[in-house]
Parts: sequence; C-alpha cells; structure tokens
Amino acid sequence: MLKLTPAIRKLLKKPFGKIYSSDELLGVIRGKIVYAIGDSTLLFLVENGMVPKAAVYDFHCMRAELSEAEKQKIRNGVSSMHPVSVRNPAGEITDDMKDSVERAVRNSGAVFVDGEEDLAALIAMKDAGDGELVLYGQPGKGVVLVEGSKQMREKAADILSRMRKE
Repeated sequence: MLKLTPAIRKLLKKPFGKIYSSDELLGVIRGKIVYAIGDSTLLFLVENGMVPKAAVYDFHCMRAELSEAEKQKIRNGVSSMHPVSVRNPAGEITDDMKDSVERAVRNSGAVFVDGEEDLAALIAMKDAGDGELVLYGQPGKGVVLVEGSKQMREKAADILSRMRKE
C-alpha cells in the first residue's frame, strides 16, 4: 500500500496537463485511446457516446454521491468493460487498486472503487502508451488531459516511488 505524504499532496494540486472545458475536449480526444479517471470525466464521455479504453470511478463527484440516473449511465457505459470492484481509502493506493488499474489500462477494463479513486490517475499516467490520453477532473476548472509519453511515465513512476510504503 502507498500513502500520500504532505509533499506529494502539495505536488498533486497542480494539474499534470492542459485543462479543457467540455466543449473543447471532444474535438481533441475523438479517435484517440482515452483513459477516464473519475466520475464526471467518465460520465461526460458516456453522455457523448465515447467509451474509454479504461475507466476508474466511485459513483461520487467532489464527495457527493451521483444520482441513480447518473450511476445507471455509467453502468451502461462500462458494462462491456467487465468492471471489477476494489476498496481504496482516501489518500492511499492499495495493492488491489494498483493491480486492477494496471490491468484495466493494459487490457481495457473498468474499476469501481469503494472509497476514493483520485490517485488512480498516477497509475494510468505511469502505464499509458505514447499518445494515449489520461483524463481526470480538476474541481471547478475542467478536465485535465495528460498525453502519454516517456517523460510522463517517468514522472508518474517517480511520484509513486516517493509515496510512503506500508
């Protein structure tokens, strides 16, 4: 298990890529391999007829539970991705979440997190191939788009390696 440190928490407040509004995002991501981290990002894709290669969600947006209609949209959107469930506390990456997200990125899949899924973006960034896109929400600002590259994989791996191991 990995736990956030105060230094890493501070580092993660800054977006890892460019922030897009919903309107701008569709044109940029069409035809690309996309990984969706978080419910608002996944819901946006599903509502626009897009299926990500991998998705990580927890049925919450900014700590508020989604409506039943929103949950159903997500369930329908990821049903073909054979979702798996994991437990993951806030501020941590359990071994189970790490393994499940890595498998989802590698093989296409969805991970439902009972707890908090925010840190899954680091795992996706560590494993995304060149040109593949990791999308995650930046509260109150929009969707962050991170393009997979050797530099990004190294940066994400470095951050993960500096988290406290337990």
